Amino acid sequence: VDKEECILARWIETQRLSCHCGRLDEARLAMLRQVLGMAARMESWKSSKEASGEPGVKAVPPQKRELRASLRRDKWEYKYRQLYNWVEDHGRLPRRHVADKEEGSLACWIGNQRASFHGGRLDDTRLAQLRQVEGMAERIDRWERQQSNQKRLWQVEQIPDSVLEMQNNAQPPRVNRMPDKRAK
Repeated sequence: VDKEECILARWIETQRLSCHCGRLDEARLAMLRQVLGMAARMESWKSSKEASGEPGVKAVPPQKRELRASLRRDKWEYKYRQLYNWVEDHGRLPRRHVADKEEGSLACWIGNQRASFHGGRLDDTRLAQLRQVEGMAERIDRWERQQSNQKRLWQVEQIPDSVLEMQNNAQPPRVNRMPDKRAK
């Protein structure tokens, strides 16, 4: 597997996630379907989402799902309060890779919130709460700038030439394969 194939595999995965989040309009989806092998792959994306409501997640009974959601909400509120109090005491946001485990844990939690934000899983209420923590409004503004820059980079209109050339091949690129070290 060469470097270009790995890049294409990542690009396809990004398109899958964008599709699941509803960020691809019909024109972009139509362009993707034109690539050899993509129509079938996109159908599998759709069927996995319909089967479970989420990509790659098994169906869970409603009672268990609500209990899990309640526990996540409680855990989020607990960590939020910890962060708010820590920042009040220290006058700055926590940093990763420090000796203080609480500080490192809170910094990691902020990183998880960033990932949730970029994945479209951080709702407006929680985002507003985070903005109330000193220093977080500026951090969230930076996340928003990064997200808008990334959206521009990964627009389907900018399909890499190598994806379009792939139509001449018999198979789409392999996904989730480690590079073959012997190929060098």
